Amino acid sequence: MATVAEDITSITQVESGMMVSRLVARTLCAFTLVLIFMGALVKSHEAGLSVPDWPTTYGYNMFMFPPSEWRANVFYEHTHRLVASLVGIITLFLFCWVALHDRRNSIRWFAFAALAVVALQGVLGGLTVLYLLPAYLSVAHGVLAQSYLLLIVFLARIFSANVAPQWGSVFKPDTERTAHWAIGLTVVVWIQLLLGAIVRHTESGLAIPDFPAMGGQWLPMFDDAMLSRINEWRLDQTLSSNAFLPDVSMEQVAIHAIHRFWALVVLAAYAGLLRKIWKCRPSNLKFKKAALGIGILIAIQIALGAFTITTQRLPLVASLHVLTGAVLLAASWYYALEAIQLPSYFGHEKSRAVLTE
Repeated sequence: MATVAEDITSITQVESGMMVSRLVARTLCAFTLVLIFMGALVKSHEAGLSVPDWPTTYGYNMFMFPPSEWRANVFYEHTHRLVASLVGIITLFLFCWVALHDRRNSIRWFAFAALAVVALQGVLGGLTVLYLLPAYLSVAHGVLAQSYLLLIVFLARIFSANVAPQWGSVFKPDTERTAHWAIGLTVVVWIQLLLGAIVRHTESGLAIPDFPAMGGQWLPMFDDAMLSRINEWRLDQTLSSNAFLPDVSMEQVAIHAIHRFWALVVLAAYAGLLRKIWKCRPSNLKFKKAALGIGILIAIQIALGAFTITTQRLPLVASLHVLTGAVLLAASWYYALEAIQLPSYFGHEKSRAVLTE
């Protein structure tokens, strides 16, 4: 009896620690989305070099920079750095908490991976400034942020799953195909965000300035005539507005087109998931509602992509397009994790022993 009482006390302590881990992981998810949005604002306002030094801010310690100097584009870059620092501090706290209160080595390694990724992300952010925003570093910086989001969503799901451990196979028979489609959707959305980052950082956002047609054609030929029409439009915009739009190359046009075409792959993956969830889980309203929610996010994302073009990359619209893409990625991944029986891999051994007895 004493052993059982000790085990029950141990489980209570584990669940209390899990509540803190869960709260911190969910807080990190929210702040990471805010950080991604603020990073998008930095790019949309071309504010990446408004603070030209790193890790200092105009020679100041970042946290001592006078608020009176947070003006114009400096505001976007400096606040982005501050929120990034906050995300790093919270990640460090999560790692320390898990290391002290969670006995599962696998979870400790995942928490350490989150800490390593956020540190690398900070270094990449600094290097993009020091090397004057080269496209390859800027793309890597943006994509790593999305990958970090996936890792934090995974941890948030793990900590939720262990409040009431379940035992059994990795997949339930009726969720296996659903999980496969959800994972596939997550992968193609991640690739789409990679393509979007390449579009943004190679200045290809208006390489095709019309929507839904492309270069004045419904079936683009990607020839010299198409490129000439696009560059004539850009010259007209330069002459009629204060914005300077230099000529684009066929490479930029191709990058933009691939981003649009890949959206069709995302739609196909979502259609496959929707078909599977209706076929395999006819009575599970939770999964159906979640799938419909993902569909709404996809529709919003497509609309924002179109508005980004028609408004000529209005900063707020373009930044919301990036944010919605991140939310879609997180939602698709969480949906997949819901279908996978995670506790089978990551259940607490003490909990398993008491439940067995």
